[in-house]
Amino acid sequence: MYKRALDAEPDHTNNLRNYALFLWQVRKDMDGAEAIYKRALDAEPDNADTLSDYAVFLWQVRKDMDGAETLHKRALDADSDNAKTRGNYADFLSEVRKDMDGAEELYKRALAAASDDANTLGSYAIFLQHVREDMNGAESFYKRAIDADPADANVLGNYAQLLLAQGRENGLDHLDQAIAALPNEAPDVQSSLGVELAVYAYAHDVRRPIDERLKAIKARILEGGRAPGWDFSANIEQAEREKHPNLKLLRAIVAVVSDGADVSTLDAFPQWRKA
Repeated sequence: MYKRALDAEPDHTNNLRNYALFLWQVRKDMDGAEAIYKRALDAEPDNADTLSDYAVFLWQVRKDMDGAETLHKRALDADSDNAKTRGNYADFLSEVRKDMDGAEELYKRALAAASDDANTLGSYAIFLQHVREDMNGAESFYKRAIDADPADANVLGNYAQLLLAQGRENGLDHLDQAIAALPNEAPDVQSSLGVELAVYAYAHDVRRPIDERLKAIKARILEGGRAPGWDFSANIEQAEREKHPNLKLLRAIVAVVSDGADVSTLDAFPQWRKA
């Protein structure tokens, strides 16, 4: 489909950008994706969306932080009112540069430009939850994000995390909704978010037998599901308060999923080996 469209219009910027995203997230052809991003910028050097998408690629795939920041700034120069470019740069400032005040200013500017953008609302909610530790503010923005896009699995899952970490039963309803919406997400999101949801279920979902929950998370991990750097600490603390029967195993699972521990460390647990 993409190739036919590009044969008809080789310099169509939107088609080039969408094809690059497809090569990156679906085909896992990183060199091919980068070549297409460069073609898109050759065709339209000041396209803010392309500059922003390529910046995210350089950050998350190439680990070229300086190159990514240069493109983020070019994207803002190209279209200073673009909510997507502001939100992506805010994510970068928060997660990479640790410039929290600069990130928050950009989140607010992004929402001023597009107050119902689910992605930006969800990103700002994460920022409030994990950086500012403003749980009431985070909940408010999660609700707004869900109102904007009720089928966004990422937002539903992150809101479930917040609720479950507070011991609130409606967190399980949002967890169920996130799991149901997961197949609609891109493959890389299905992998990372899928294992996050499995952690929440193993930690909190007492409706299901614990052996069943362990089998589910084991399958996700053995398929390569990881969520590098994701903060599960509040969920572990709540699981301890809830008297989780396999708390040491839960901690070890989180170490593999989030902290990069080798999956073989889990073989020390009989429950894991049997699952």
